[in-house]
Amino acid sequence: MRSNEELKQNYSIESWQRFHVTQLAYIRNLFIILSTAFIGFIAKLILDKDISNTFNLGLIKSSGLIFLISLIIGIVLSVCESRNYRLKYKISRMILRIDEKMKIENDEEFRKVECKCTCLESLNKILFYSQLVTFLLAATFVVVFMFNYKFTH
Repeated sequence: MRSNEELKQNYSIESWQRFHVTQLAYIRNLFIILSTAFIGFIAKLILDKDISNTFNLGLIKSSGLIFLISLIIGIVLSVCESRNYRLKYKISRMILRIDEKMKIENDEEFRKVECKCTCLESLNKILFYSQLVTFLLAATFVVVFMFNYKFTH
């Protein structure tokens, strides 16, 4: 049986928060890379294949556009996350500078920065889910195109 100290070390909130942030960044970057690769694949498909069926052409062009949207959302998300980390760093510096007698919550600048941070976190959450949804929608279009193209040729 592990001691309480070992359990606290294994399940510390600080290490799990860091792990969570890292994993979200990996997932975001994965979708940025995959979206970029799919855009290249779609461009090559359009240039190399004779796609005479307007439904197929519409599917593949729509998927390319949606992958582009997913890519743009991922880039915006990266920028917003970076901004949010800078704000969190600023907050931690403010907390260290505040005098023991004064409560940090009473500091006007702290409240402004914390509010910006909270808004950015909400925006990041929306952007992250938007990136996932747009990527999955575009991938679905590609799968439908592949099946339809196979049966029409």
